[in-house]
Amino acid sequence: MERMVEPGSGDSPEEPHGDAMPALAGMEIELKLAADPEVLRKLAKAPIVADSLAGGRLVTRTLHSVYYDTPDHRLLQRGVNLRVRKVGRRFVQTVKTATANGILERGEWETPVPSLDPVLAAVTQPEPRSLLADLAGEPLVAVFATRIKRQKTKLAETDTGAVVEIALDQGDVETLGKRQPVNEVELELVAGAPSAIYRLAQRLIADFPLRTEWRSKSARGYALARGRPPTASKADRPCLSQEDSVGDGLRAILMHCFKHWTDNEAVVLDGSDIEGVHQMRVALRRLRSALGLFRDVIPPADLAWLQEESRWLAGSLGPARDWDVFCTTVLGPVAGFAAGDAALHALTPLAEEKRREGYRTAAAAIGDPRYTRFALRFAEWVEDAGWRHAPPDGAAAQPAWLDRPMADLAATILRDRHRKALKAGRKFTELSPQARHRLRIQLKKLRYAADFFRDLYKSKRVRGYMTALSRLQDALGQLNDVSVARGLLVDLAHAPGEPDAQVARAFAAGEVLGWHQRLAAESTEELAQDWQDFKETPPFWPTGAG
Repeated sequence: MERMVEPGSGDSPEEPHGDAMPALAGMEIELKLAADPEVLRKLAKAPIVADSLAGGRLVTRTLHSVYYDTPDHRLLQRGVNLRVRKVGRRFVQTVKTATANGILERGEWETPVPSLDPVLAAVTQPEPRSLLADLAGEPLVAVFATRIKRQKTKLAETDTGAVVEIALDQGDVETLGKRQPVNEVELELVAGAPSAIYRLAQRLIADFPLRTEWRSKSARGYALARGRPPTASKADRPCLSQEDSVGDGLRAILMHCFKHWTDNEAVVLDGSDIEGVHQMRVALRRLRSALGLFRDVIPPADLAWLQEESRWLAGSLGPARDWDVFCTTVLGPVAGFAAGDAALHALTPLAEEKRREGYRTAAAAIGDPRYTRFALRFAEWVEDAGWRHAPPDGAAAQPAWLDRPMADLAATILRDRHRKALKAGRKFTELSPQARHRLRIQLKKLRYAADFFRDLYKSKRVRGYMTALSRLQDALGQLNDVSVARGLLVDLAHAPGEPDAQVARAFAAGEVLGWHQRLAAESTEELAQDWQDFKETPPFWPTGAG
């Protein structure tokens, strides 16, 4: 079979990662931490490694792997990776899936093969066979390869008996002459609970400048092979079922928010897709909304730090998002219409510099140790169902609440959110800008709750309700964008410069604001109709007494 890349041959024995069977059959549980090469060298000599089960001895291996897919990348589209790794004179084929039941879990199945070419018929386990079944006879091509020098050992927790393999990886992802460096710490669970990985990661970040890396090597390899920057990910749904308890639903929703947030981290750092910042902020707003929905079953101390840290991170992303919206939907249309207005176009470079400054602020937040601590602490709390370990003050009935059907609580929440939205929008056409803003916030909370819980209801009314709600929320959001733009225009108008230039910028700012205020006035009738449509759309949940 023709390959795009050749993995080369190693001069030392190799073995698949890791030595022991995974903690769950057919399951890999691991976490990656990005690091500079110098940090990895220091970590290899650190006391924590000296205390390993091997007494400080690091086993070094050279790992060469080739990743395969169909020419149209069907495996990538279904969240499956197919890899062949050379292990000494043997070859090991591995099928991996995306995150499964937990934040760190991925399906992983290994089989021996005779060469670097994949052999789908060698896969005998039922689950991976089902993932590959329709590819029989399909051509497979090598998409990219990895060349990694790995140093590894095992660390044990004396109090829990958990064992975690720590691997220090340095090398490259490569394809068609392109390379991307890999420098990371990989923690894989050998025995015990996943919380052991988080505890070890937090010990490491306390002593070394490491940050979480949520992208797999395969994700980075595909991005390199396709020649595309990271692309933003929108929220999917938690996919709740009627059998889920409140505790099940809380875990599923929080994991869903976390995945949406971390899936967009690399996009924010790359900075080329403005949807990255938008979607990461949406994920954090959804998280904060979920915390509000379940506040009665979350211990107060946990709720406090979750709200504080998510608010800090969302705030750090705010300037980048505000200037993205300003440049693309506020200033852009007016500048395009008035192509010969020099004063108007003088606003553009100033706005773009503000935008870049916003992205620097966002990147600095992600690179801050506070961010890494928050991500690890939150992930551990979710994996360990932290809400069950310290009941809220005076909440003796909390366990009973957590074991109640999720559908019962969801209907109560949705009725309450819907009622508050209708109350906030009473006498809609007479609402002040401040009152419309309060209505927009209520609609946002309602929409997030409806998104979380919609799969609990099979009603045909779901689509119609969500459409009416989304249309109204988006229309009010556009008005809010203009309100935010007012403050940004003031900033631009008063930027340092010659007095004449400031006067010109102030005049241009007035033009931009006037343009959008006129559009807002023209859309008043349409907005009122959107509100009326929403009011008349029947809810999709039971409307009886809560």
